[in-house]
Amino acid sequence: RGMGARRPFPPGTAMLFVNPNDIVRRYWMLECSVDIDVAFIDRFGRITAMHRMKAEAPRKPGESLDRYTARLHRYSSRRPARYALELPAGELSRLGLKVGGTIPLPHQPLQALARR
Repeated sequence: RGMGARRPFPPGTAMLFVNPNDIVRRYWMLECSVDIDVAFIDRFGRITAMHRMKAEAPRKPGESLDRYTARLHRYSSRRPARYALELPAGELSRLGLKVGGTIPLPHQPLQALARR
């Protein structure tokens, strides 16, 4: 579920989403009330895309789930990605991360978790 319906990130924390394959991924801000950063990462640890994901207007009374989700902006990995790293807003810049840069990850243990 990511940060949907949660409080802001505690300082120094992040969420790492691990997937079993590399495809173009699209994330959205479903029920998320705070801005967050996301970095999409391929199986080699290369950053394929980075975004500042802005909090969306909440679901309106009487608004169907389909209508609500249809209006949410999608943030793309642009190229095949295996991981998504969500961080507090501004952290990607603070850390100096750039598209094409790498993030060292323990790929084998993470992939074992993704296969479960």
